[in-house]
Amino acid sequence: MRKTKSMSKHFLHMHELELNDKGEDCKDNCSICKQPISESNFYHCNLCPEKIRIHEYSCSEIPLQLDHHPIHPLHIFFLSEKVRRTNFCHACGGNCYGGFAYKCVDSAFILDVNCALLTKNNNNKQQYHQQKKKIQFQFQQPQLPNHPHPLILCYKDKNLTYKCTCCSLTIDGDCLYVCLQCKGLLHHSCAEMPWKIEHPFHSSHSLFLQSRSGFYDREFICSLCCQRRDGFAYHCHKCKFVVDVHCACLKPARQTQIQQFTHFHPLVLCHNKDNLPYTCYACLLPLEDSIYFCPECGVLLHKKCANLPQESSNTSFTLSTLFPSTTID
Repeated sequence: MRKTKSMSKHFLHMHELELNDKGEDCKDNCSICKQPISESNFYHCNLCPEKIRIHEYSCSEIPLQLDHHPIHPLHIFFLSEKVRRTNFCHACGGNCYGGFAYKCVDSAFILDVNCALLTKNNNNKQQYHQQKKKIQFQFQQPQLPNHPHPLILCYKDKNLTYKCTCCSLTIDGDCLYVCLQCKGLLHHSCAEMPWKIEHPFHSSHSLFLQSRSGFYDREFICSLCCQRRDGFAYHCHKCKFVVDVHCACLKPARQTQIQQFTHFHPLVLCHNKDNLPYTCYACLLPLEDSIYFCPECGVLLHKKCANLPQESSNTSFTLSTLFPSTTID
């Protein structure tokens, strides 16, 4: 009979933790990093009434103290579970409440566990096993030409998932950029995103890139697709026009509007060169190479969905169900 691996009285928890390494799909989140357990191995507590789940890697191995972290190298961090609702990570801008966080002993600087596990080199796994309680980092601060703030290049922990604060998509690859002024983790491409643009769907004013990190409500309504989005956005300083970074890539493929479709309003054909990660407003399927955009309704459509009949003879369904703000004559 196989002996179950356990971890006795780790500083993360008061009780003995038992390892589940059966590869079962777990729907709970890790108590340390707040990310889904999924099919990863995890430790759990059989004594606590609440569900205590901790990733075997890397959350069960996190150090109690961090020295010379690349994001804040001058001071020492200590791990704490006393996190308030008003505590936001100074690296990614996310709310630290509900999990553990590293707090600077000499300032109000805070890092959530995921950002604390970012390193300046790609052998962070070896560092954990060598030092156990402390990790030593080297510090360097590069800057990309199109970003107005200093950027810190860091390597990800391979066992955790990192989401770009700018575009809200998962960051693939080994490394990412941290901007402390934007409070964001960034793709290389997002770090080079222009700070000021002129957009054809708002030609009267320039648009400026703005982060919403550190706000309680990081969501906003995009003025083009009319959907709730988070992440960075391009704002007009003279009016309330705001567009998410994906819809900001929508550019008309031709100057004239297309009116031969059965949709109520003229549509603008746009090419999806940047693989817009959104779905068609009508059928909810991923958008393809060509996107038909209705500035009046604020919706993105496939060509076939733009050609839907205004009313179906088989059912009581009408296009006014999809676009309730518009009536059929």
